Amino acid sequence: MADIPGNIAKMNDIEIAFDASVSEQLMNKIGANINALVDLAGNIEVFTASGTWTVPENVERVYFAGCGGGGGGGGGGGANAADNRSSGGGAGGAGAAFMLSAPVNVVPTTILTVTIGAGGTGGAGGGTSAPSGTNGFTGNNGASTTVTGFAGDVSTILFPGAEGGEGGKAPQYTASPLDSPLAAGGSQYILTLRDGDPAWTGGDGGHGNAGGVDGSAAPTETSIYGGTIAGAAGGISGSQVGGGRGGGGGGGGASSNFGIGGAGGRGCDNTSSNNTAGSNATATHYGAAGGGGGGGAEAANVAGQPGGDAAPGVLYIIW
Repeated sequence: MADIPGNIAKMNDIEIAFDASVSEQLMNKIGANINALVDLAGNIEVFTASGTWTVPENVERVYFAGCGGGGGGGGGGGANAADNRSSGGGAGGAGAAFMLSAPVNVVPTTILTVTIGAGGTGGAGGGTSAPSGTNGFTGNNGASTTVTGFAGDVSTILFPGAEGGEGGKAPQYTASPLDSPLAAGGSQYILTLRDGDPAWTGGDGGHGNAGGVDGSAAPTETSIYGGTIAGAAGGISGSQVGGGRGGGGGGGGASSNFGIGGAGGRGCDNTSSNNTAGSNATATHYGAAGGGGGGGAEAANVAGQPGGDAAPGVLYIIW
């Protein structure tokens, strides 16, 4: 624990920006266990809903840790029977990154306002209009978790929300059959991520038609309580179940450091309207994303199913 202040000092002096790589190293040094943060200062208060916090007497420096809301899953694409092809499943949303701030100077008895970022709602499924149906809608982004009301130089602490998953694609109407393109999973880029790589990414939705593709699972993440969290499963394609030109499965929603995201919805098979919506993330899996919705099939005019809703953010105040 002795080297924790040194790691915190390496983080950006914020108005407010976070360095994800240093934040991750810091969490690793305290055993990736949120309970160990209490050892750093001695007191902790957790906000799972918006409210206010009064800085206690004789407290002049605090740490903030938290995340914004996860991204909603994309809706599955719709299909029109006249086109004789199936649509793709929606992509899973992205997960919101859990981060720890640099120490922030505060004034005793100041009342701070905490706003917990809502999880993004899932995108609606695509329709069945001619000639080939319509694309599903992109899931809504998660809202940021913020702290405001500081009496000093800092104005706002912000933990960004995550991106929603892309909507599933309807078939491209041409003379020769084409698979509907895959819908890309949302990717949450941290504000000052040094290596430029995306993190907390949702799974891709699978494309439709013969040999339609299952939605992909989201990557495994590290739990803030220690250990790992499996990625949410992608939905199975309709052609895997009923054969023929099945709709693509929805992508799995990204997990967060608090829990697994919502699973992707099943694609529709070629004979019935049995595609399913993406699953919602569990509310206490803070920052986790919703799964993508399943796509439609061409045998009947089948609309895409909606994506799942994401979990809200959370805030820890440590002093």
